[in-house]
Amino acid sequence: MSSPDPFFDWYHSPLSLEDCLAGGAMILLCAIFIPLTVLVSLVMWKADKEIIGYRYLISASFADINCMLQYGFLNGIAILTKNPLTHSEDGRSAMQIYIDIIWFSLCLHYPLVAWSRFAAIKTPIWFRSQQRWNSYVICLGVYLVAVIMARPEFYTLRFRRDDSLVAVVRQILLRTVSVWTAGGGFRQARRFRYLVQGMSAMFLYLHIFCVVVPLILYLWTIALILRDRNAAAGAKSRGQMSVEKRLMVPCIIGNVIFVIGQVAITIGTGTGKWATWTICLIFVINSAANCVMLLLFSPSLI
Repeated sequence: MSSPDPFFDWYHSPLSLEDCLAGGAMILLCAIFIPLTVLVSLVMWKADKEIIGYRYLISASFADINCMLQYGFLNGIAILTKNPLTHSEDGRSAMQIYIDIIWFSLCLHYPLVAWSRFAAIKTPIWFRSQQRWNSYVICLGVYLVAVIMARPEFYTLRFRRDDSLVAVVRQILLRTVSVWTAGGGFRQARRFRYLVQGMSAMFLYLHIFCVVVPLILYLWTIALILRDRNAAAGAKSRGQMSVEKRLMVPCIIGNVIFVIGQVAITIGTGTGKWATWTICLIFVINSAANCVMLLLFSPSLI
């Protein structure tokens, strides 16, 4: 009996050595980098009264943790148990909304963090005077936007009208959003929403926004740093500004890794279960790299 689920035969086959390696590798990566990201976030939390930029990086770290949990840990469990984790249509719909929220919040944090670096250099007095609740409300706004974007009504009403650019790239982008090992496959209803009801356009515009805006902000910020590098400031202000400037390096590298990952996925990773696994691995590595870059280029965290 045929099934619309491309992974149907795999789910009903015995657990193999490559299944153990694939699932075990995902869980091992998460076992290393999720606690490490939590630890780095706690260190930043203790210092975020002085270093305002840490507040936005804490929020981004929370998005990274959720991404590693979904694409790494849950997919690892799904592989090792040969279980899609949800079987009902309602369960799959809820999981897909959850996955979309995670992905949107992760993407939107790249322009948010880039803006925080820009604001720290462009308007240092205002940035340093920010109250904690102000910063975290701004971060919360990113998650609220992600929740709104994940609702079908959002992209159906705003992006349903197609254009030639979307028509060209929609099939390329389809491979990016069809990853749903832990959710049981890319359902026909979601495929229809993606190709017809505007979801492809929304993903396209989101990815362009999350690549172009940080690029502009980082280039602008670098220009400001080069222009003002000889400006005088108080000892305490210089110390805070020095940390804020050093945060530029891991943030820029993290953004570059994100772009490289998206390019790799768009170009193609092949087909089949290993292609799906590779895409999920790219997502996990992308989130893990942000924590590693902070440790490597932010001495104040060590």
